[in-house]
Amino acid sequence: MSKLPKAKSKDEAKDRVTYRTVAAATQATTKTATPEAAKVKGSQSKDTDAGAALVPQIKAGALSVDVGPVVLNSLASAASDERQAIELQEAKERKRGDALKSLTMAIVKLARGDNSVRLETVFSGNKTDKVKLNNQIYIALGVKTAQVRGKEGAQKTVIDWTPECAALVKPDKDDAESVATQKGTVRTNFAHMLTKATQAAVDIIDNKLELKVDPETNALMLTGPAMKDHFGEASVLLNEKQTVQVKDKKGVVQGEKELKAKPSFTEIARRAAEAHGKVNVPRSDSRPVTTDLPKLVTEMSDRMVKAIEKLTDDQLTEEVRNALESVANAIDSKL
Repeated sequence: MSKLPKAKSKDEAKDRVTYRTVAAATQATTKTATPEAAKVKGSQSKDTDAGAALVPQIKAGALSVDVGPVVLNSLASAASDERQAIELQEAKERKRGDALKSLTMAIVKLARGDNSVRLETVFSGNKTDKVKLNNQIYIALGVKTAQVRGKEGAQKTVIDWTPECAALVKPDKDDAESVATQKGTVRTNFAHMLTKATQAAVDIIDNKLELKVDPETNALMLTGPAMKDHFGEASVLLNEKQTVQVKDKKGVVQGEKELKAKPSFTEIARRAAEAHGKVNVPRSDSRPVTTDLPKLVTEMSDRMVKAIEKLTDDQLTEEVRNALESVANAIDSKL
């Protein structure tokens, strides 16, 4: 911008300031407008070409835009179902563990509080003794009661489910098939769990073990010299974890060690069975089995029903009643 002569008046000076301001603004616009315009033009051209290459043009008749979302929803739903199934399985195992723990503790309490209860009978081959033991445990647990039935003068005592428990395990003629099956499953699982808990309790009684629930893990803790000999630690949690933490006297973790055996109810029950001469050995029998078991059971059932119907009250001795109770328990475990 060229230098102007000195202004002759205030108005002229004012006009010159305005001139300079407008001129400066015009010059700035002129310098930047052309290059910016050219730059934008070139950029738009390149972007347009790239966009056309990246965005595919698909004919309307070839589209299935509803399939993708449906499939994604199905996969998400399946993943959710799988997660819930895993959580349910974990919850199931926790409940089974808690149930087995509670049963074992209750049976130990029963045996230690009543000398007439001989838990080792669980390993006996005498069915009458087993029925007696089962009845003792069932009554102590509150699932069965001794009920007097029959007319006056011909009354007899029968061990049967309490009404509350009968609703859970005893089939009713009005039950749907699925409900009857569920009751049978619960009854069978309970019988199996009761046997394992009883066997574990035998080991606890035999070895004078202390038992308590660990507050941190909620698992059953067994303590005693026998645990030290068998597992390598005086106190062991029955949580099926063979690797345990090693802590100092202050409870600070110092490391880990592996136990000699996996601590579980199964291992405790197995040890008890071995101590009572009942080691589980796979049975080997090369003789061909030709018995038609369903047919045999059907024929025996028919004969037994007819025989029971002919029994008189005088013939219902304790031995006969125990035998019938044994049959009833075997039937309960299968139905």
